[in-house]
Amino acid sequence: YLLLEMRSADTPAENVGPLAALLYGTSVLFCLPTSLAEGAPGYGTLGLPESKVRELADAAGFASVRRLPIENPFNVLYEVKP
Repeated sequence: YLLLEMRSADTPAENVGPLAALLYGTSVLFCLPTSLAEGAPGYGTLGLPESKVRELADAAGFASVRRLPIENPFNVLYEVKP
């Protein structure tokens, strides 16, 4: 499987600057309410850094997570295998 996520740091304190402010604003107004309304966990726009992706993939029974080399300042692409 392929997973495209926003590039984010492990802690909210590390996600700073104008882009982070925009993404957190989008998260609060759209992403969080949408996921919470469906009963899903509310990770939000910057809520899936690599450490969290690996933790969730492991808990779901996936055997490997590999970060793919893409040149994109905003996104990270992962290959997740059963």
